[in-house]
Amino acid sequence: MMAFGPLVWYCRPVEHGVWAKAEGSAFGAYTPCGVCTLVVCISHLVLLALCSCRLWLIKMDFKVQRFCLRSNYYNYMLGFLAFCCTAEPLLRLIMGVSVFNLDGQTEMAPFEIKSLVLIDPFPFFRNPMIIGLGLKGILGYIGILDS
Repeated sequence: MMAFGPLVWYCRPVEHGVWAKAEGSAFGAYTPCGVCTLVVCISHLVLLALCSCRLWLIKMDFKVQRFCLRSNYYNYMLGFLAFCCTAEPLLRLIMGVSVFNLDGQTEMAPFEIKSLVLIDPFPFFRNPMIIGLGLKGILGYIGILDS
């Protein structure tokens, strides 16, 4: 039995699909919606809040400890990984690739589009800013860059 209209529209469960038949699935056909909304989106919002707090502390308080890595190549590698994590949800949205679609539906559900557009890219977009500010602080500390 399916739930009320807005939840069915938002989650788009398949009544006798893979998720409904999965053993040990507490949400049944609503498992992908619950996992994406409750786990992934909330953890990305927490990560966004932590990154924003760290950026604010670095910009406003000069006593904040800046992390010094052994080499600038580590900063570049972290920046590249953050770029990949930012690009992945956007590429999934553009290409229409659904991670939760195991039943052959032709389009993504609204919960997945909301996650890909509004929540997933932004925490990882903040990470290169933090890495750049850390690199700027390191270069200013050793006298290469005037900060």
